[in-house]
Amino acid sequence: MGKESNALGYPFVSQRHSAAVYEDKSSILHRVPLRTAIVEPIRRVRAPIKTRSVYDVYPAPAHYDPAPPARVNPYHAVYGTRKTCVQETDDASHYMHERTKWMLRKEYERYHETWKPYYYGTKSEQEQYKSYLRQGLKQQMSDKAKRLKEADAAKSLEAKQVEELCRAFDEKTSATQHARKEFLLKFRDANKQLIAEREQFRKLERRNTISLEQLQLRFNPINWSCTLK
Repeated sequence: MGKESNALGYPFVSQRHSAAVYEDKSSILHRVPLRTAIVEPIRRVRAPIKTRSVYDVYPAPAHYDPAPPARVNPYHAVYGTRKTCVQETDDASHYMHERTKWMLRKEYERYHETWKPYYYGTKSEQEQYKSYLRQGLKQQMSDKAKRLKEADAAKSLEAKQVEELCRAFDEKTSATQHARKEFLLKFRDANKQLIAEREQFRKLERRNTISLEQLQLRFNPINWSCTLK
Protein backbone atom coordinates (compact mmCIF):
# COMPACT_ATOMS: atom_id res chain seq x y z
CA MET A 1 0.00 0.00 0.00
CA GLY A 2 1.68 3.16 -1.21
CA LYS A 3 1.24 6.86 -0.61
CA GLU A 4 -1.78 6.87 -2.89
CA SER A 5 -3.71 5.02 -0.18
CA ASN A 6 -4.06 8.22 1.90
CA ALA A 7 -7.22 9.03 -0.02
CA LEU A 8 -10.04 6.94 1.33
CA GLY A 9 -12.06 6.87 -1.87
CA TYR A 10 -10.97 3.53 -3.27
CA PRO A 11 -9.63 0.45 -1.51
CA PHE A 12 -7.92 -1.11 -4.53
CA VAL A 13 -4.48 0.49 -4.60
CA SER A 14 -2.47 -0.70 -7.55
CA GLN A 15 0.40 0.52 -9.64
CA ARG A 16 -1.58 -0.23 -12.80
CA HIS A 17 -3.47 3.03 -12.48
CA SER A 18 -2.23 6.56 -12.26
CA ALA A 19 -2.37 8.70 -9.10
CA ALA A 20 -5.28 10.67 -10.57
CA VAL A 21 -7.51 7.63 -10.18
CA TYR A 22 -6.95 7.55 -6.43
CA GLU A 23 -7.06 11.34 -6.01
CA ASP A 24 -10.41 11.52 -7.76
CA LYS A 25 -12.99 13.37 -5.65
CA SER A 26 -16.02 11.89 -7.39
CA SER A 27 -18.51 9.70 -5.62
CA ILE A 28 -17.35 6.30 -4.49
CA LEU A 29 -19.85 4.35 -6.56
CA HIS A 30 -19.01 5.97 -9.89
CA ARG A 31 -16.78 3.01 -10.61
CA VAL A 32 -19.68 0.57 -10.21
CA PRO A 33 -21.69 0.43 -13.39
CA LEU A 34 -25.43 1.07 -13.40
CA ARG A 35 -25.34 2.54 -9.87
CA THR A 36 -25.96 6.15 -8.87
CA ALA A 37 -23.78 7.97 -6.34
CA ILE A 38 -25.09 7.90 -2.77
CA VAL A 39 -22.07 8.84 -0.64
CA GLU A 40 -19.24 11.29 -1.08
CA PRO A 41 -15.69 9.99 -0.60
CA ILE A 42 -14.37 9.96 2.96
CA ARG A 43 -10.98 11.60 3.37
CA ARG A 44 -8.35 10.89 5.96
CA VAL A 45 -7.93 13.43 8.79
CA ARG A 46 -4.58 13.25 10.54
CA ALA A 47 -4.85 13.36 14.33
CA PRO A 48 -3.04 16.28 16.02
CA ILE A 49 -0.19 15.54 18.39
CA LYS A 50 -1.82 17.35 21.31
CA THR A 51 -5.51 16.79 21.94
CA ARG A 52 -7.91 19.30 23.46
CA SER A 53 -7.89 17.55 26.83
CA VAL A 54 -5.64 15.05 28.55
CA TYR A 55 -8.71 12.91 29.23
CA ASP A 56 -9.67 12.52 25.55
CA VAL A 57 -8.88 9.46 23.48
CA TYR A 58 -5.34 9.64 22.24
CA PRO A 59 -4.69 9.67 19.35
CA ALA A 60 -7.89 11.47 18.48
CA PRO A 61 -10.27 9.55 16.21
CA ALA A 62 -10.58 10.55 12.58
CA HIS A 63 -13.50 12.81 11.75
CA TYR A 64 -15.56 11.70 8.79
CA ASP A 65 -18.17 13.80 7.05
CA PRO A 66 -20.21 11.51 4.81
CA ALA A 67 -23.12 12.70 2.70
CA PRO A 68 -25.92 10.18 3.34
CA PRO A 69 -28.68 9.74 0.78
CA ALA A 70 -32.08 11.32 1.22
CA ARG A 71 -34.75 9.43 3.14
CA VAL A 72 -36.97 7.37 0.88
CA ASN A 73 -40.48 6.14 1.58
CA PRO A 74 -40.42 2.42 0.68
CA TYR A 75 -44.17 2.46 0.02
CA HIS A 76 -43.98 5.33 -2.48
CA ALA A 77 -40.72 4.91 -4.36
CA VAL A 78 -40.21 7.60 -7.00
CA TYR A 79 -37.41 5.91 -8.93
CA GLY A 80 -37.46 2.71 -10.95
CA THR A 81 -38.50 -0.63 -9.60
CA ARG A 82 -38.06 -1.81 -6.05
CA LYS A 83 -34.87 -3.74 -5.33
CA THR A 84 -35.05 -7.24 -3.89
CA CYS A 85 -32.47 -9.82 -2.92
CA VAL A 86 -32.88 -11.39 -6.34
CA GLN A 87 -31.90 -8.10 -8.01
CA GLU A 88 -28.86 -7.52 -5.78
CA THR A 89 -25.81 -6.43 -7.70
CA ASP A 90 -22.82 -8.54 -6.69
CA ASP A 91 -20.26 -6.02 -7.93
CA ALA A 92 -21.62 -3.16 -5.81
CA SER A 93 -22.03 -5.31 -2.69
CA HIS A 94 -18.53 -6.75 -3.04
CA TYR A 95 -17.12 -3.28 -3.63
CA MET A 96 -18.77 -1.87 -0.48
CA HIS A 97 -17.64 -4.88 1.57
CA GLU A 98 -14.03 -4.51 0.43
CA ARG A 99 -14.13 -0.74 0.97
CA THR A 100 -15.41 -1.27 4.54
CA LYS A 101 -12.57 -3.65 5.36
CA TRP A 102 -10.08 -1.23 3.80
CA MET A 103 -11.42 1.67 5.89
CA LEU A 104 -11.11 -0.38 9.09
CA ARG A 105 -7.54 -1.32 8.20
CA LYS A 106 -6.66 2.30 7.42
CA GLU A 107 -8.12 3.50 10.71
CA TYR A 108 -6.11 0.86 12.56
CA GLU A 109 -2.95 1.91 10.76
CA ARG A 110 -3.66 5.60 11.33
CA TYR A 111 -4.07 5.06 15.07
CA HIS A 112 -0.82 3.14 15.44
CA GLU A 113 1.18 5.26 13.01
CA THR A 114 0.40 8.29 15.21
CA TRP A 115 2.51 6.77 17.98
CA LYS A 116 5.52 6.01 15.85
CA PRO A 117 7.09 9.52 15.73
CA TYR A 118 7.25 9.64 19.52
CA TYR A 119 9.57 6.64 19.62
CA TYR A 120 11.23 6.68 16.20
CA GLY A 121 10.71 10.31 15.17
CA THR A 122 12.92 13.35 15.42
CA LYS A 123 14.08 14.96 18.64
CA SER A 124 11.51 17.72 18.33
CA GLU A 125 8.67 15.20 17.96
CA GLN A 126 9.89 13.20 20.93
CA GLU A 127 10.25 16.35 23.02
CA GLN A 128 6.76 17.45 21.99
CA TYR A 129 5.39 14.08 23.05
CA LYS A 130 7.21 14.26 26.40
CA SER A 131 5.89 17.79 26.89
CA TYR A 132 2.39 16.50 26.22
CA LEU A 133 2.86 13.81 28.88
CA ARG A 134 4.21 16.33 31.39
CA GLN A 135 1.36 18.73 30.77
CA GLY A 136 -1.11 15.85 31.08
CA LEU A 137 0.37 14.73 34.40
CA LYS A 138 0.36 18.30 35.72
CA GLN A 139 -3.24 18.73 34.63
CA GLN A 140 -4.27 15.47 36.27
CA MET A 141 -2.45 16.41 39.49
CA SER A 142 -4.11 19.82 39.58
CA ASP A 143 -7.49 18.24 38.87
CA LYS A 144 -6.96 15.71 41.66
CA ALA A 145 -5.93 18.47 44.09
CA LYS A 146 -9.01 20.44 43.08
CA ARG A 147 -11.25 17.42 43.62
CA LEU A 148 -9.69 16.77 47.03
CA LYS A 149 -10.13 20.42 47.98
CA GLU A 150 -13.76 20.37 46.89
CA ALA A 151 -14.29 17.11 48.80
CA ASP A 152 -12.76 18.63 51.95
CA ALA A 153 -14.94 21.72 51.57
CA ALA A 154 -18.01 19.53 51.12
CA LYS A 155 -17.10 17.48 54.21
CA SER A 156 -16.53 20.65 56.23
CA LEU A 157 -19.87 22.05 55.11
CA GLU A 158 -21.57 18.76 55.93
CA ALA A 159 -19.94 18.74 59.38
CA LYS A 160 -21.16 22.29 60.02
CA GLN A 161 -24.65 21.33 58.95
CA VAL A 162 -24.62 18.26 61.21
CA GLU A 163 -23.31 20.38 64.10
CA GLU A 164 -26.07 22.91 63.53
CA LEU A 165 -28.68 20.15 63.44
CA CYS A 166 -27.30 18.63 66.65
CA ARG A 167 -27.31 22.04 68.37
CA ALA A 168 -30.91 22.70 67.29
CA PHE A 169 -31.91 19.22 68.45
CA ASP A 170 -30.22 19.75 71.82
CA GLU A 171 -31.91 23.12 72.25
CA LYS A 172 -35.28 21.65 71.36
CA THR A 173 -34.74 18.72 73.76
CA SER A 174 -33.65 21.06 76.56
CA ALA A 175 -36.68 23.30 76.01
CA THR A 176 -38.99 20.28 76.00
CA GLN A 177 -37.47 18.91 79.21
CA HIS A 178 -37.70 22.34 80.89
CA ALA A 179 -41.37 22.69 79.92
CA ARG A 180 -42.07 19.15 81.17
CA LYS A 181 -40.29 19.90 84.45
CA GLU A 182 -42.32 23.08 84.97
CA PHE A 183 -45.54 21.20 84.23
CA LEU A 184 -44.65 18.43 86.70
CA LEU A 185 -43.72 21.01 89.37
CA LYS A 186 -47.04 22.76 88.92
CA PHE A 187 -48.84 19.42 89.03
CA ARG A 188 -46.99 18.49 92.25
CA ASP A 189 -47.78 21.83 93.90
CA ALA A 190 -51.45 21.52 92.92
CA ASN A 191 -51.61 17.99 94.36
CA LYS A 192 -49.94 19.12 97.60
CA GLN A 193 -52.37 22.01 97.93
CA LEU A 194 -55.33 19.73 97.19
CA ILE A 195 -54.15 17.21 99.82
CA ALA A 196 -53.63 19.97 102.42
CA GLU A 197 -57.07 21.43 101.75
CA ARG A 198 -58.69 17.98 101.93
CA GLU A 199 -56.89 17.23 105.23
CA GLN A 200 -57.90 20.60 106.64
CA PHE A 201 -61.52 20.04 105.56
CA ARG A 202 -61.49 16.54 107.13
CA LYS A 203 -60.13 17.90 110.43
CA LEU A 204 -62.70 20.67 110.48
CA GLU A 205 -65.50 18.27 109.73
CA ARG A 206 -64.28 15.89 112.45
CA ARG A 207 -64.07 18.78 114.95
CA ASN A 208 -67.62 19.88 114.13
CA THR A 209 -68.88 16.30 114.46
CA ILE A 210 -67.27 15.86 117.86
CA SER A 211 -68.65 19.19 119.08
CA LEU A 212 -72.11 18.23 117.89
CA GLU A 213 -71.99 14.84 119.62
CA GLN A 214 -70.69 16.32 122.87
CA LEU A 215 -73.57 18.74 122.77
CA GLN A 216 -76.02 15.87 122.23
CA LEU A 217 -74.53 13.92 125.14
CA ARG A 218 -75.46 16.70 127.48
CA PHE A 219 -79.11 16.08 126.79
CA ASN A 220 -79.00 12.36 126.05
CA PRO A 221 -76.31 10.23 127.65
CA ILE A 222 -76.70 7.46 125.04
CA ASN A 223 -74.12 7.60 122.27
CA TRP A 224 -76.29 6.48 119.40
CA SER A 225 -73.66 7.07 116.73
CA CYS A 226 -71.00 5.09 118.61
CA THR A 227 -68.38 7.66 117.87
CA LEU A 228 -67.44 8.36 121.46
CA LYS A 229 -65.86 5.47 123.24
